[in-house]
Amino acid sequence: MTEEVKTVTLNDTQYNIDDMSERGQYIVAQLGEIQQESQEMKFKLDRLEVARKGFVDLLGVEVADTTAEE
Repeated sequence: MTEEVKTVTLNDTQYNIDDMSERGQYIVAQLGEIQQESQEMKFKLDRLEVARKGFVDLLGVEVADTTAEE
């Protein structure tokens, strides 16, 4: 079994994370968390935009129905 080498690329240079200082590894971990949170927020924003559009469409139908009744 081969062990997977964890690397990070910075300014077109690849670095082995295990060879980094504790602080370097901490920074890499923080960057990973930030990337994950950013992706999760993008997913939430996409859902909110779809929901907003759906409610705008529903409001358009509601207004049209109310206007038709008058």
